[in-house]
Amino acid sequence: MAFDYVIAGGGSAGCALAARLSEDPSKTVCLIEAGGEGRDMLIRAPAGIIGMLSGRPKINNWAFETVPQDGLGGRKGYQPRGKALGGSSAINAMLMSGAIAVTMTNGPISAVTAGHGTRCCPISGAPKAMSAAPMPCMAATDR
Repeated sequence: MAFDYVIAGGGSAGCALAARLSEDPSKTVCLIEAGGEGRDMLIRAPAGIIGMLSGRPKINNWAFETVPQDGLGGRKGYQPRGKALGGSSAINAMLMSGAIAVTMTNGPISAVTAGHGTRCCPISGAPKAMSAAPMPCMAATDR
């Protein structure tokens, strides 16, 4: 079987690239992923992270270790890496970390990276679908 494009790795970037390339109906795209489809309950339920992150057994997680680190007294660092369609995004437990370095006096804040660092924007209304274009900031009066 022949393909116009073969993409090794079905992580976030590999899936996005495959989707974009497959928009041209004259091209054929093969996406190869060593892990599964990412549809099992450990990935879909946030509590499933408990079963995956330990890396024992390696369920949907490559469970890599670094080389011994001088800054850790010679210990190895643990690096969970997703082993499913979506890559490491598949094992993020659908959790968000907050810690944005701004004063949140105008309500909820959304951090948006647009090539020149991170901007903080007030959130207005229901969440909107993300796109490749930078998200414009809404003024506090737009809420």
